[in-house]
Amino acid sequence: MKPIEELSKEILKDIKLIVFDVDGVLVKRGTKIQQVDGITTLETKHIAPEQIEQIKKLHELGFLININSGRGLYMLQDVFRDILSFTSITYENGSATWYQGEIIQHVNSFNTCKMSF
Repeated sequence: MKPIEELSKEILKDIKLIVFDVDGVLVKRGTKIQQVDGITTLETKHIAPEQIEQIKKLHELGFLININSGRGLYMLQDVFRDILSFTSITYENGSATWYQGEIIQHVNSFNTCKMSF
């Protein structure tokens, strides 16, 4: 595939949705986790201001934006607080998507499997 700078408007016109991964793409890898006396502290990294502006420009150009991660929603909402008004977040390895306060669960495992006790 060509670098994005070399893609023509003709090719780009059919693209509606841009999906970004989190760790190592939008945010530096790793979360500092510390446990002291039964208290767990997570130090989360946030998206850089330059990336916020770039994603805002993509949104203004009419692209839908999705953030995709294996992380939990609680952490992702904190990391991407500044762009939540116009992005969706697919979290926990694709199990659900959050968009404008609504959670869409992609697979309801309780309805798809039969358990007997």
